[in-house]
Amino acid sequence: MAVATAAGVAVMMGLAALLGSAVDLDSTKDNGSSVKIIKCVLVGLLAAAAVKNWVGRETAEPPAWLRTLMTGSATESTRPRCATSPEVSTSTTA
Repeated sequence: MAVATAAGVAVMMGLAALLGSAVDLDSTKDNGSSVKIIKCVLVGLLAAAAVKNWVGRETAEPPAWLRTLMTGSATESTRPRCATSPEVSTSTTA
């Protein structure tokens, strides 16, 4: 997952570096058709992502870290994790 995220960010940074100066999306004096098309495509992609998330909300599972927070009790929240984990040894052998 982290590799895919890093690759996606790298690709988008590369595209932004290549195309960043090609089209000025914030220009108020020039409202050409390419600017309108790019803005419409970006809005459409955001709307499609929102619809995809909304449709899949019934079957979506929370991530593991959130499930532990949702199922935890007050006593578990005050318990130190590092002292109870099996890989931490309490003996002082040198």
